[in-house]
Amino acid sequence: MNREGIIRIVFYSIIVLILLYFSIGYSFEVYRSCSPIIDVSGAHDIVVDDTDFSPLVMLLGYGVNGVLLFITQGLYAIIILIVSALFFLPFRFIGLNKKNNVTLTEYAIYKYSFIGALILSLIISAILTKFTGLLMIVLYNGIWAIGAFILVILPAKRFNHVS
Repeated sequence: MNREGIIRIVFYSIIVLILLYFSIGYSFEVYRSCSPIIDVSGAHDIVVDDTDFSPLVMLLGYGVNGVLLFITQGLYAIIILIVSALFFLPFRFIGLNKKNNVTLTEYAIYKYSFIGALILSLIISAILTKFTGLLMIVLYNGIWAIGAFILVILPAKRFNHVS
């Protein structure tokens, strides 16, 4: 393996570690922040003109909490997507271009480190969140995994001419 290949592997490893930090951290943050933002536990006996508005106030409070959690989860996914694109696009077009020949060893390192990092990230996220919010775990890890697969693994395979 040549010097450029080693540099590419080091940069790829750093990028994947940063994205693992984001996906695991945001999965845990969504798990930890599921506590309601608007506390409606004390919304009892709200009477206006002899009509009890307590159920309506509680329903609106729960609805606002759900919407805010949904927006937060969406923003986390967008952040992971943007960071993935900011790291993988320059890596793909500068580091993995047609002039640079990717060796079979380098391709194998990309491929197996990708698989290992994805499995490790899914397991750590699931353990930290106590196996709740599995959809968010798969979404957050899937975003960077798809980016890595499309922008690193497939081009490395194509430039190596590995079948």
